[in-house]
Amino acid sequence: PDLAPDQPMTLIVADYEQLEMRIMAHFSGDPTMIDAIKRGLDLHCRTAELAGGLDYDMLVAAKKADNPTPAEQALVDQRSGFKAVGFGLLYGIGAVKLGRQLGLPISESTDRRGRTWEKCPEASLLIDQYFEVYPQAYDFIRDTKTFCHNEQYVQTFTGRFRRLPDILSHYKGISKMAERQSVNSIIQGTAADITNEAMLKCEYDHTLRKLGVRMLLQIHDELVFEVPNIPKYINAAKKRIKILMEDPFKMLVPIAVSMDQADSWGDAK
Repeated sequence: PDLAPDQPMTLIVADYEQLEMRIMAHFSGDPTMIDAIKRGLDLHCRTAELAGGLDYDMLVAAKKADNPTPAEQALVDQRSGFKAVGFGLLYGIGAVKLGRQLGLPISESTDRRGRTWEKCPEASLLIDQYFEVYPQAYDFIRDTKTFCHNEQYVQTFTGRFRRLPDILSHYKGISKMAERQSVNSIIQGTAADITNEAMLKCEYDHTLRKLGVRMLLQIHDELVFEVPNIPKYINAAKKRIKILMEDPFKMLVPIAVSMDQADSWGDAK
């Protein structure tokens, strides 16, 4: 565009919404998870509704409350618990670690040889409830670990390899770490596939160039752009960026993007 050299600029921050959970829905094919995403529901509120027997509308209202009441805060905490389970499972989290994360009581047991181990029954229950709602997510995690034991690798959506020979290690800690990495590599690697494809589309898009838009950087699953601080340019850029970033590949669920505009990255968050 024909802009002055000192034209003020502003930022557009485009962030993928719940990208990891959408990728899990695609790879697992779980119908309940797919249905919630396609209906535009808050996935973690939906999980708390189905797994915890809570009211969905009350959960959403509590989440949005600026000054939640004690009852609303309790609902928010329950939603947070199921959210922690969902994300934790992507990283192979166990019940004890999840319990510590959520501040749940941890107990110790000792066998006849004097060996002790920790357990967290409340966290174990949360994980069981989660898999009752999304059984095919459990199947995906189990089958991925089995495949990796047999083949010593996994692949992302675009076919990129992550080789994990350590899964055959005789040392349990090393083998278990590779198991966790097998699931996480598919999810995080596919998130990188999606973000990289979006970056390429945006970088070489003639419409964005004509609007004076520059892609500045990528931060995890978000892209940050610089755009002339003129309302019509900002609105046009947002529409174009949304088109370029959403649904880069054919997947079982839509890949959605949310955007904000501000003069600093912190204000846009």
